[in-house]
Amino acid sequence: MKTTIDYKSVLIGLTIKAKNIAFNNLSPEIQRLEIAWDALNLVLSETLKPSNGCYWNYNLREIGGDDKNLQKTLNAKSFYRENDCYVCQRGLMMVSQIRLGNSISSGDDTRESGSADNIKGFSIYSFIKMETEYEKCAYGHPYDSNTKEKMANICCNILVNGDFNTKDETDYLVK
Repeated sequence: MKTTIDYKSVLIGLTIKAKNIAFNNLSPEIQRLEIAWDALNLVLSETLKPSNGCYWNYNLREIGGDDKNLQKTLNAKSFYRENDCYVCQRGLMMVSQIRLGNSISSGDDTRESGSADNIKGFSIYSFIKMETEYEKCAYGHPYDSNTKEKMANICCNILVNGDFNTKDETDYLVK
Protein backbone atom coordinates (compact mmCIF):
# COMPACT_ATOMS: atom_id res chain seq x y z
CA MET A 1 0.00 0.00 0.00
CA LYS A 2 1.28 3.44 -1.00
CA THR A 3 -0.08 6.91 -1.46
CA THR A 4 0.50 9.67 -3.97
CA ILE A 5 0.66 12.27 -1.19
CA ASP A 6 4.00 14.07 -1.10
CA TYR A 7 4.59 16.18 1.98
CA LYS A 8 7.90 17.73 3.00
CA SER A 9 8.21 17.68 6.78
CA VAL A 10 9.93 20.64 8.39
CA LEU A 11 10.96 18.40 11.32
CA ILE A 12 13.05 15.79 9.46
CA GLY A 13 16.54 15.32 10.82
CA LEU A 14 16.03 17.23 14.07
CA THR A 15 16.95 15.86 17.47
CA ILE A 16 14.06 15.17 19.84
CA LYS A 17 14.76 18.36 21.79
CA ALA A 18 14.98 20.50 18.64
CA LYS A 19 11.88 18.77 17.22
CA ASN A 20 9.88 19.61 20.36
CA ILE A 21 10.80 23.27 20.12
CA ALA A 22 10.18 23.48 16.37
CA PHE A 23 6.87 21.59 16.56
CA ASN A 24 5.53 23.74 19.38
CA ASN A 25 6.36 26.89 17.40
CA LEU A 26 4.42 25.76 14.31
CA SER A 27 0.96 27.04 13.48
CA PRO A 28 -1.90 24.67 14.39
CA GLU A 29 -2.41 23.82 10.69
CA ILE A 30 1.23 22.85 10.17
CA GLN A 31 1.13 20.86 13.45
CA ARG A 32 -1.83 18.92 12.01
CA LEU A 33 0.08 18.24 8.80
CA GLU A 34 3.17 17.09 10.68
CA ILE A 35 1.11 14.80 12.92
CA ALA A 36 -0.77 13.36 9.93
CA TRP A 37 2.48 12.80 8.00
CA ASP A 38 4.13 11.01 10.91
CA ALA A 39 0.97 8.96 11.52
CA LEU A 40 0.71 8.03 7.84
CA ASN A 41 4.28 6.78 7.81
CA LEU A 42 3.72 4.74 10.98
CA VAL A 43 0.71 3.06 9.37
CA LEU A 44 2.25 2.48 5.94
CA SER A 45 5.36 0.93 7.49
CA GLU A 46 3.11 -1.19 9.75
CA THR A 47 4.98 0.15 12.77
CA LEU A 48 1.56 0.72 14.33
CA LYS A 49 -1.31 -1.59 13.55
CA PRO A 50 -5.05 -0.85 13.55
CA SER A 51 -7.03 -1.64 16.67
CA ASN A 52 -10.70 -2.07 17.28
CA GLY A 53 -11.90 -1.05 20.70
CA CYS A 54 -8.87 0.51 22.40
CA TYR A 55 -6.84 3.67 21.90
CA TRP A 56 -3.49 2.02 22.66
CA ASN A 57 -2.80 -1.59 23.46
CA TYR A 58 -1.00 -2.74 26.61
CA ASN A 59 2.52 -2.37 25.14
CA LEU A 60 1.96 1.33 24.58
CA ARG A 61 0.01 2.04 27.78
CA GLU A 62 2.69 0.51 29.96
CA ILE A 63 5.54 2.79 28.90
CA GLY A 64 6.67 4.27 32.18
CA GLY A 65 8.92 7.02 33.34
CA ASP A 66 8.83 10.73 32.77
CA ASP A 67 7.59 12.48 29.64
CA LYS A 68 11.07 12.49 28.05
CA ASN A 69 11.23 8.70 28.42
CA LEU A 70 7.79 8.38 26.85
CA GLN A 71 8.80 10.42 23.84
CA LYS A 72 12.19 8.73 23.52
CA THR A 73 10.54 5.30 23.62
CA LEU A 74 7.89 6.25 21.05
CA ASN A 75 10.65 7.49 18.72
CA ALA A 76 12.81 4.36 19.07
CA LYS A 77 12.48 1.95 16.13
CA SER A 78 13.66 -0.91 18.34
CA PHE A 79 10.61 -0.46 20.60
CA TYR A 80 8.24 -1.29 17.73
CA ARG A 81 10.36 -4.22 16.55
CA GLU A 82 10.14 -5.73 20.03
CA ASN A 83 6.46 -4.97 20.65
CA ASP A 84 3.24 -5.32 18.73
CA CYS A 85 1.59 -1.92 18.97
CA TYR A 86 -2.08 -1.45 18.17
CA VAL A 87 -3.95 1.86 18.06
CA CYS A 88 -7.24 3.32 16.89
CA GLN A 89 -7.26 6.46 14.74
CA ARG A 90 -7.30 8.78 17.73
CA GLY A 91 -4.54 6.79 19.44
CA LEU A 92 -2.47 6.93 16.25
CA MET A 93 -2.71 10.71 16.16
CA MET A 94 -1.72 10.94 19.84
CA VAL A 95 1.34 8.71 19.35
CA SER A 96 2.46 10.96 16.49
CA GLN A 97 1.83 14.13 18.48
CA ILE A 98 3.94 12.81 21.33
CA ARG A 99 6.69 11.69 18.94
CA LEU A 100 6.85 15.19 17.42
CA GLY A 101 6.23 17.62 20.25
CA ASN A 102 5.67 15.91 23.55
CA SER A 103 3.91 17.78 26.31
CA ILE A 104 2.09 14.79 27.72
CA SER A 105 3.34 13.03 30.81
CA SER A 106 3.47 9.25 30.85
CA GLY A 107 1.43 9.52 34.05
CA ASP A 108 -1.35 11.47 32.32
CA ASP A 109 -4.39 9.17 32.31
CA THR A 110 -5.80 10.94 29.26
CA ARG A 111 -2.63 10.88 27.15
CA GLU A 112 -3.88 8.07 24.96
CA SER A 113 -7.43 9.28 24.53
CA GLY A 114 -6.61 12.67 23.14
CA SER A 115 -8.67 14.78 25.47
CA ALA A 116 -9.20 18.44 24.65
CA ASP A 117 -6.61 19.33 27.31
CA ASN A 118 -3.70 17.54 25.68
CA ILE A 119 -4.14 17.60 21.90
CA LYS A 120 -2.27 20.03 19.68
CA GLY A 121 -3.17 21.33 16.26
CA PHE A 122 -6.49 19.51 16.13
CA SER A 123 -9.71 20.24 17.93
CA ILE A 124 -11.40 17.54 19.95
CA TYR A 125 -14.17 17.66 17.34
CA SER A 126 -11.72 16.72 14.58
CA PHE A 127 -10.55 13.78 16.68
CA ILE A 128 -14.13 12.66 17.22
CA LYS A 129 -14.90 12.89 13.48
CA MET A 130 -11.76 10.89 12.61
CA GLU A 131 -12.60 8.28 15.22
CA THR A 132 -16.20 8.02 14.01
CA GLU A 133 -15.10 7.53 10.40
CA TYR A 134 -12.42 5.00 11.41
CA GLU A 135 -14.73 2.93 13.62
CA LYS A 136 -18.11 3.33 11.93
CA CYS A 137 -17.51 4.61 8.37
CA ALA A 138 -19.87 7.43 9.33
CA TYR A 139 -19.05 9.72 6.40
CA GLY A 140 -18.88 7.15 3.60
CA HIS A 141 -15.14 7.38 2.98
CA PRO A 142 -13.31 4.51 1.27
CA TYR A 143 -12.24 1.32 3.06
CA ASP A 144 -13.69 -0.83 5.79
CA SER A 145 -13.71 0.35 9.38
CA ASN A 146 -10.85 -0.47 11.73
CA THR A 147 -8.30 -1.14 8.96
CA LYS A 148 -4.87 0.26 8.14
CA GLU A 149 -6.24 1.43 4.79
CA LYS A 150 -8.92 3.47 6.58
CA MET A 151 -6.28 4.96 8.92
CA ALA A 152 -3.94 5.83 6.09
CA ASN A 153 -6.70 7.40 3.99
CA ILE A 154 -7.79 9.59 6.94
CA CYS A 155 -4.20 10.80 7.34
CA CYS A 156 -4.05 11.60 3.61
CA ASN A 157 -7.34 13.48 3.87
CA ILE A 158 -5.76 15.71 6.53
CA LEU A 159 -2.62 16.26 4.45
CA VAL A 160 -4.71 17.40 1.47
CA ASN A 161 -7.31 19.44 3.36
CA GLY A 162 -5.34 20.82 6.32
CA ASP A 163 -7.71 19.07 8.76
CA PHE A 164 -10.05 16.09 8.54
CA ASN A 165 -12.71 16.93 5.94
CA THR A 166 -15.79 14.73 6.28
CA LYS A 167 -17.01 15.74 2.80
CA ASP A 168 -13.82 14.59 1.03
CA GLU A 169 -14.48 10.97 0.04
CA THR A 170 -11.35 10.63 -2.11
CA ASP A 171 -9.39 7.39 -2.10
CA TYR A 172 -5.79 8.56 -1.69
CA LEU A 173 -4.20 5.11 -1.61
CA VAL A 174 -2.48 3.29 -4.45
CA LYS A 175 -2.38 -0.49 -4.45
